[in-house]
Amino acid sequence: MISARHFWPRYLIASMISVSVTLLVFRMTLLAFDWSYESATIFAACIAMPINWLAGEQLTWMTTVSRKMRALRYYLVYTMGLCIEVAGVHLFGHMLGCTPHIANASAVFSSMLFTGPMNHLWIWSGSVGQDRREWQTK
Repeated sequence: MISARHFWPRYLIASMISVSVTLLVFRMTLLAFDWSYESATIFAACIAMPINWLAGEQLTWMTTVSRKMRALRYYLVYTMGLCIEVAGVHLFGHMLGCTPHIANASAVFSSMLFTGPMNHLWIWSGSVGQDRREWQTK
């Protein structure tokens, strides 16, 4: 198990891997194809999603909830985060007139404000909460 205080630094590493992949694939997609910001965002997120899952799962290894259940919860949270990201890239890129890369980075950050806490509370919370309870009884 991982202690509650070690969750966030490890989760941050997994998130930075995912963000890097997302921003890179978004840029490459815009350069290679004549796609809208929204389409490029969805494509980039679909590439980064399994990478983020694997990195998060390996770095925050939790054992109290089955891996299948964690995966299902993760993909539900990530899908909600993707909706936030697409809305954000539309808002920042088309409505506010930001450059595509600033729009995408802002949208990814907005999405992370939702997905980070949800991942902590709903996906990997079993072991973090259990570890915290064990610490409080000592």
